[in-house]
Amino acid sequence: MSLVKNTRSSFVLGLSLGLGVLLTMLAWVFEIKLLPFIPLIPFLLAAGIMYPKYLFFLTIALLPVSRTVEFGAGLSLSFPTEPLLIFLSFVLIVELVYSQKMRRDLLIKPIIFVILLYLLWIGLTSITSQNPLLSIKYLLAKLWFVLPALLGSIVFLKSWADIKRLVWIFHGILSCTILWTLARHSLSGFAFDQVNFTMTPFYPNHVDYAVVITMFLPFNLWLYTVAKSTNVKRYLLLSNAIFVVAIYLSYTRACYVAVFLEFLVFYGLKYRVMRFAIPLALVATLSLIGFLLHENQYLSYTPSTSTVMHDEFGDHMSSTFEGKDVSSMERIYRWVAGAHMIADRPVLGFGPNGFVPNYREYTVFIFETWVSDNPEQSTVHNYYMLQAIELGIPGMLLFILILILYFLDIEGKYARENIEAKGVFYLVLGVSMSSIVITNLFGDLIETDKIGFFFFLLMGMSLVVPALGKSSTFNHA
Repeated sequence: MSLVKNTRSSFVLGLSLGLGVLLTMLAWVFEIKLLPFIPLIPFLLAAGIMYPKYLFFLTIALLPVSRTVEFGAGLSLSFPTEPLLIFLSFVLIVELVYSQKMRRDLLIKPIIFVILLYLLWIGLTSITSQNPLLSIKYLLAKLWFVLPALLGSIVFLKSWADIKRLVWIFHGILSCTILWTLARHSLSGFAFDQVNFTMTPFYPNHVDYAVVITMFLPFNLWLYTVAKSTNVKRYLLLSNAIFVVAIYLSYTRACYVAVFLEFLVFYGLKYRVMRFAIPLALVATLSLIGFLLHENQYLSYTPSTSTVMHDEFGDHMSSTFEGKDVSSMERIYRWVAGAHMIADRPVLGFGPNGFVPNYREYTVFIFETWVSDNPEQSTVHNYYMLQAIELGIPGMLLFILILILYFLDIEGKYARENIEAKGVFYLVLGVSMSSIVITNLFGDLIETDKIGFFFFLLMGMSLVVPALGKSSTFNHA
């Protein structure tokens, strides 16, 4: 529900949007950092107050084309999405407090309680942080991911038509970035050593690009299954083929694994084996950690002195299995440092955004590679370890508990409605989340707006789907 309705302001709203888009494009071309923010101010005020639902959908549409702008001192924002998310957060808080029609009962869920505890723990570790300014920015960014995703889903996703509109909007813009990337990549004959330069300015590297496609692939397949028109089905069949080709040509190993495991997760949720798979995965993880720590077994995995970075993908894959790929060996270098950091501050950690400023003194030189100078300031390349390093082991456990509750909730909802089309959508939500969970074993992508906001949006959609219509309503949405 809009806070204020004033149709006479539509012209001002449209003018503000047009000016904002024009100046944002100019800022991208001329690398001007602050220019996009200025024209967005009147648009934010007008749209956020009069038409917050449209602002919500616009933010989702812009996720695939957002761009990170650095402000120095380790501070950055993704434009134009993060300013939109900040403003949406304030609007939705007002809706939560004053709106009589908001489904507050949807917020009384175990997963919401754990998310609140997780945010409170981030706040506590920000106070005790080694780098308070960076930690507070992390906390604020997490808040403006969580609030619009969860509250926005409850307020704005009222029907299956809204769900389909959200998915189609994201699909359209994402598809444009894929075609842009494939067209540019084709100029080099899809060369492996050129892949990182082809998706700019929309993605910083091939990993972010591939993970976004992988996490959305289940939704793209879902659109095909619910399409009624033959022409739409043909289009989506082609689209899904392009998505798979794009993932392959991204040369992102983690996404290859994620796509394969998405099928296993699909059947795991469908046949209700996640309740057994999750404990087994935790036991296997703890067993692996115990094995590596026993008599310092991890020291036998020091990198070869001949680690290399290849120009051909086949050589890249071969060197991965031989333990000679520099990116894989650099991960081990960071993981060893991370393990020492966790041992040093196991409860409160180093504070959010605390890995990069502090990890050097915990590294072990025999694991060092020729790219260990880390000019891009990347982190430990494992989001779960990063949680333990920066938020302490309690913070990591809270995050893992959120994931466990999510998957068990999805499995339970599917079991109750598996003969309904609604049940299929639960599987889509679970499989999409699994791709984020898997790829973050090798990265920290939940801190980016494209993936981090979508991560919490999946949770928001899982909250509202039970309140939507039955399959008859859904099929005609």
